Amino acid sequence: NGWSVTGNTFRGNAIEKDDKDALAVGQSSGGAIVTYNYFLLNRAQGVDTYRGTGGNVISNNTFEQNGQGVSETNALRLYGTDNTVSYNLLQNTRGSAIVVVSPDNGSMTEASTGNLISINSFSLNGGNAIDIVAYTASGSWKPENGMGDGVTPNDGATTQRKP
Repeated sequence: NGWSVTGNTFRGNAIEKDDKDALAVGQSSGGAIVTYNYFLLNRAQGVDTYRGTGGNVISNNTFEQNGQGVSETNALRLYGTDNTVSYNLLQNTRGSAIVVVSPDNGSMTEASTGNLISINSFSLNGGNAIDIVAYTASGSWKPENGMGDGVTPNDGATTQRKP
């Protein structure tokens, strides 16, 4: 908790293991400051906060061609609460650039909430720029939803406000 990871290049990690990330800030950890890093050609996520508590600041990084494997195809995956993701360049990722998870198997991990995702640049990603995973009902969460679920249809409960 409270780690600072700054000014590194993470290139080509997990060549033989699709589910290993370049940088993992997870398993009940949080409060990390991840800035000015270059995440390139990693088989899984560039940064994964899998089952972390949140409070991370992920800022001024470049994510290029991450998620090149089969199982974890995103650049960045958020768990926990109150993460800040800003001023990043996220491009050419096989899946979505950022995935914000729903509750993980009900009580195992709460939904990632209270996040600020602002002033990032997205281009040429294979999935959504930001994929906010829909939670459908208790017990119905599927592990693959931790990788994103694509476009979430409007259920009619929320309507768009026009200026």
